[in-house]
Amino acid sequence: MRPTTPRTGAWLTVELRRGDGTVLAYRRAHNAVLAGGAQLIADLFRGTDGAGPVNRMSVGANPAPEVPPFATTELSASSPDTGELAGPRDVPIAPGAFAVTLEPERRRVLVTARLVLPAGDATALRGPVAEAALLHQAGDGSRRLYNRVTFEPVTKRAEQELSLYWEVAFPFGDPD
Repeated sequence: MRPTTPRTGAWLTVELRRGDGTVLAYRRAHNAVLAGGAQLIADLFRGTDGAGPVNRMSVGANPAPEVPPFATTELSASSPDTGELAGPRDVPIAPGAFAVTLEPERRRVLVTARLVLPAGDATALRGPVAEAALLHQAGDGSRRLYNRVTFEPVTKRAEQELSLYWEVAFPFGDPD
């Protein structure tokens, strides 16, 4: 059973699975919204050119938690503590991948998505995954990270699937 998401904040659940579906590793961690992510939301409010939806997920190898000023602009493919990732580290996100649920009793809107780094051949993602982010990638290739989450590394092999379950809660109403 997965833990209940609190009223505000964002969380990530990570499951590494063998080809037969057996869960090999499980992680759950709290996200940090980055300065660029807050700016992305502000720019969406204003309709600023270059602002756009969260349309990609990326993973990296750095398990160091984000600290103020929350200024990460890209995830790292390697870390001296964990090693190096190889293969594609990004997954595109279609608009329909996000489920939006109004929870009036908890005074929040919950956005969820299951995003998968698939199993594959020797060119699939492999190595120590210790961080993940949601981001907007513009048509010109420029990227703006919304958030970043770090967790105890899981080592993904090419033949394994890595599922990342994102939960982002937006509160409404009077503060508690």
